[in-house]
Amino acid sequence: MGIGGEATAGITGAANQMMRTFYRRMETDRSRTLRRQVFENACNMAGGNIPAYQLRATLDGRFWEEIEAVL
Repeated sequence: MGIGGEATAGITGAANQMMRTFYRRMETDRSRTLRRQVFENACNMAGGNIPAYQLRATLDGRFWEEIEAVL
């Protein structure tokens, strides 16, 4: 999976995790439609001009330097 695919999967996963409770309360058709929209939005974000990064923080790491390097 390329970087765009990884970004799409990460964005979709984060959104679905946040929406999980709402999906359970919706009718199946509405939930399916909303999940598709979330995925399409993630594809557009990952394929557009919005950069996506994966932060790997450790107890003894200096993750802020990685963030500053990107900014």
